[in-house]
Amino acid sequence: MADQILYDYQAMDNAYEQMKSISNKISGECENMSQDALRLLETIEGNYAGAYHDKVIQLNERVAELNEEMNQRAGQLQEQFNIMGQTDVKLGDGF
Repeated sequence: MADQILYDYQAMDNAYEQMKSISNKISGECENMSQDALRLLETIEGNYAGAYHDKVIQLNERVAELNEEMNQRAGQLQEQFNIMGQTDVKLGDGF
């Protein structure tokens, strides 16, 4: 029994759901901040207004990229959990 590995699948599922939840929360908060910044920039005039606007758009795009990467990693994690579970079932059938 010393070489046996036990996985807590519920904990792994919870971790996956937590990653997705955090990702969605970050996305929503960033979207709200971006919209607030763009509304504020509508009232600003001058040489730097365009640069600030562009920076808000760039930051929003980067956050979206990072959020998508996090979602992909969460999906990969879930896929590996499923493979581990299937392997356990297959190995268990041999006993």
